[in-house]
Amino acid sequence: MTPLGILLIAIAAVSIAKGKGLTAPLAIGAALQAGAMLTVAGESLPVFYAFAIPATVAALFVRARFGADKPSPMREWWAFGAWALLITLIGPVIFEGVLVLSPSVGVNTAVTDPQPLVWSTSNAAQAAYLVLGLGAAAYLYRVGAGIATVVLCFLTGTVLSFVRLMLIQVGATWMDGFFDNSPGFVYINRLPTGEPRFRGIFAEPSVLATFSTAAAAFFLVLAIQRKGWQRWASFAALAMASVNLGNSTSTTAIVAPLIVALVLLAWVMLRFLTGKMKVHPLIMIGVFAAVPVVLVVGGQPIFAAQAELTDKLTTFSFFVRSTADLYSITSLVADSFGLGVGLGSTRPSSFLPSLISTTGIVGLVLFFIALIALIVRAWRNPEARPVAGALVAWIIGRSIAGADLGSPALIWLLVGVLASLASRVDRTTLRSHGRAARRGPWANRAAQGSPIGSPKGTL
Repeated sequence: MTPLGILLIAIAAVSIAKGKGLTAPLAIGAALQAGAMLTVAGESLPVFYAFAIPATVAALFVRARFGADKPSPMREWWAFGAWALLITLIGPVIFEGVLVLSPSVGVNTAVTDPQPLVWSTSNAAQAAYLVLGLGAAAYLYRVGAGIATVVLCFLTGTVLSFVRLMLIQVGATWMDGFFDNSPGFVYINRLPTGEPRFRGIFAEPSVLATFSTAAAAFFLVLAIQRKGWQRWASFAALAMASVNLGNSTSTTAIVAPLIVALVLLAWVMLRFLTGKMKVHPLIMIGVFAAVPVVLVVGGQPIFAAQAELTDKLTTFSFFVRSTADLYSITSLVADSFGLGVGLGSTRPSSFLPSLISTTGIVGLVLFFIALIALIVRAWRNPEARPVAGALVAWIIGRSIAGADLGSPALIWLLVGVLASLASRVDRTTLRSHGRAARRGPWANRAAQGSPIGSPKGTL
């Protein structure tokens, strides 16, 4: 048992004693992606999945707190999970010998020396992560986890990374290796040229960039929704996430926020043009007046970002990762007849090529059906919108850098909380919540007793 594991067991004990269950350790575990609960012979058990084991068992016996009489918002995810497990079990057997990018070596080696597909422990590990991830999501849905669960997760990763950045500025290293203690990761602290890189409490800068992009999207929407001290607290968290993002020295930190900003702008314009959003004329004047200022003052950062992207496109690293993704989308999909080779069988560079090459066209379609259906159901609950924004931002970030479905457990935390918030929606409570939301409460105190509010005492 690691010191981090002992600390989290103490936190879990307090959480259970207070009647809050495992929501707090799951939230913290989703942020400590490079943390190990325990290590044995060089192998480690990630924090989130250590608590996902009892959460999965508990989910089998817990009745849904809200919406038990309605179809489960998780049902499309069960379909995706069933297919992904099936193809993981039979794919390496059916397509044995197909050349894949071995997950046991780096992308550079895998691209230059593809290996014949055989069943391996990587398949078993990814299948276990999928089962436990869906089990943890089901637990969060059934116990009625609220938005505060996601707040705790993003605050944990954001604040700890920000504190580590401040400590690095003064030369302190006492925090290193406590929250990022897993021997299963290669920690990237420097460029090949020797220049330092900041990764926060994560394994590498691109993971920090993806997490910070999702956190920034979450706190931005939350700040827009809230009033008073909650709004200022959200802006403070947004500022820390932005600082972490800016210091992550990763191309993901440039591309992912840009895409998220474009998606957000398109959504705002759509609502404005359809008459669903009213904007004060002074705000419109301010926006148009700010454009030339941004172009002049922000010209240097924009050109610097453009130069960095241009340099990235000409690097050997970009060539290797693009080759890995292209090989996965074309050759592996074709060699498996569109069915996929199974989770853990191959590892390209990005999430979407990984998803389609491991779970096939069927898995890709089922994943996005589950994702869109859940967001659409939950969107009618304003409490769910910051969570939905974070989930979309996370997927955008992972689509740029990061291949595994189950290793970064943040997706399952967001899915579980979204399902919980979606289950609270009905017409009566929506009307009461809509009036309360316009007054700007965090926990919907004006609608206490309504299933749409965050459950008292539950993160």
